[in-house]
Amino acid sequence: MTPSWRALTMLLICAVLALAPLCKSARAEPAHGRAAEKRFITISTGGFYSVYYPLGSTICRMVNQRSAEHHLYCSIRRSGGPAMNIDRLRRGEVNFAIVSSDTLRLAAGGSTRFATPSPFDGLRGVLALYSEQLVLLAGRAAPEPGSFRELRGKRLAIGPATSDTTAAFGYLSQAYGMQDADFASLMRVDETHQLDALCDGTIDGLVHLGGNPNRLVERALGARCGARILMLEPGTRANLIARQPQLQATVIPMGAYNGLATDVPTVGMMAVLVTEARVPETIVAILVRAVVDDLPALRRAHPAMAGRRREELLPRLPFLSNAPPAARLLVPGSSE
Repeated sequence: MTPSWRALTMLLICAVLALAPLCKSARAEPAHGRAAEKRFITISTGGFYSVYYPLGSTICRMVNQRSAEHHLYCSIRRSGGPAMNIDRLRRGEVNFAIVSSDTLRLAAGGSTRFATPSPFDGLRGVLALYSEQLVLLAGRAAPEPGSFRELRGKRLAIGPATSDTTAAFGYLSQAYGMQDADFASLMRVDETHQLDALCDGTIDGLVHLGGNPNRLVERALGARCGARILMLEPGTRANLIARQPQLQATVIPMGAYNGLATDVPTVGMMAVLVTEARVPETIVAILVRAVVDDLPALRRAHPAMAGRRREELLPRLPFLSNAPPAARLLVPGSSE
């Protein structure tokens, strides 16, 4: 090869090497920029009869409607209740979970109700959703009672062993000065088995905690079961709240169920969407923004959310000090 050809060849090689990074970049990036990586989140909800299930589904649908913009995709997992949701969140199996304020209080402080009993320091409240109300039901086979006091000595279903319903039953019994031995039997089973037992007369009553109206109570009050809602006396309600500050005074609203002609005073807990410190703030902000931008859809997801205002979604829980910065989006007038 002559010197001139050798020089020309070297110049071409140098030119190719110099342009290689640019060519590589052009191949890697499409015309409108680098393709964003898809990200996935999961919300742990509740059983089929629960209010957690439709609310979690609706929140995921809100997020997924804008997946083309933020490349975040949301799905739900059904669960056996708030304690299971906390366990999943702590193990990193899910990114968000719906739980009660009572479960949050126990998780933040540490409790043997959970697989890991030590305090869950990374918990962060995201959305305060709705009030879960305590419903006391007497079956058709039970004598005509006026209050929970009349169920002493009867057969009751009080929810799964680690559920908020069972915990609420414990608080209620203490307020009435009762112990487990004061009842003929206590069945600790899931909602489906509770309803079947009430309808076939295996039990005389049940305790339920959840948003109202809900399918379990609706079916229990129907013609097949013939159950009745019992009242919670004002003095007992005040005693309950004084003993358990995570509880709040509330009512089962008139008209929530066929034949319910007046508000029924009771107590309740707040259902809260939570996350934990390992979940990036950008992910939390996308979810909160999706809810804020389409709040009417969340209100339509279940009657328990009817009339819920944006600022009411801000979680104000004394045992949860780690509110994520995305919570500022819940303040009216905020657009950050």
